[in-house]
Amino acid sequence: GSYASVIGGAPAAAVIFPKLVLKETYADPRITEAQKDLNKGKILQKEFNTIFSKVNNEKQAEWGQKFDNIHSVKRAKSMGSIDDIISADQLRPYIIEVLESGMTRYEKEVGTK
Repeated sequence: GSYASVIGGAPAAAVIFPKLVLKETYADPRITEAQKDLNKGKILQKEFNTIFSKVNNEKQAEWGQKFDNIHSVKRAKSMGSIDDIISADQLRPYIIEVLESGMTRYEKEVGTK
């Protein structure tokens, strides 16, 4: 029932897809082999943790890339998640215009009462 909004694949992989990332990590042959080696005493927990961390980071990056290939700021705008895309050089004039417009509307409302 919760809603999360993120921009960028890496945050999405960490916030939205952690179960899928873990599922793919545990299914990776490197992890299944390392788990067997750990159970047989061929490697230490520390070594397993290092392998796990590496594979998990790779899987998180893969999910992040999948997210980035589908989702973009332009797509977010087309879906109504954001109102405008403003370039850095237009940010100041945009903010001034929005503030002036809001002030004008407020003055009209207050002045008519």
